[in-house]
Amino acid sequence: MSCCGNKRAAWSPSQPSNQKMWADIYFEHQGTGMLTLTGNLTGRIYRWSGKGAVQAVDFRDAGGLLHGGLLRRMQ
Repeated sequence: MSCCGNKRAAWSPSQPSNQKMWADIYFEHQGTGMLTLTGNLTGRIYRWSGKGAVQAVDFRDAGGLLHGGLLRRMQ
């Protein structure tokens, strides 16, 4: 006889939500030419087609992408 009345076996974790905990952050490319960067935490590849191009970035990667000086965070 189990001590939990088989509740543990009946329990199943809920399906993961596709909703993000925090919103994406938008960055504008300030340099010339195409720019491709990889997010340090997510491994996601971000591409900007040229100067003025705007790309949504996962909030977890945002801090690492600011250090190059080629991107400006949009308000």
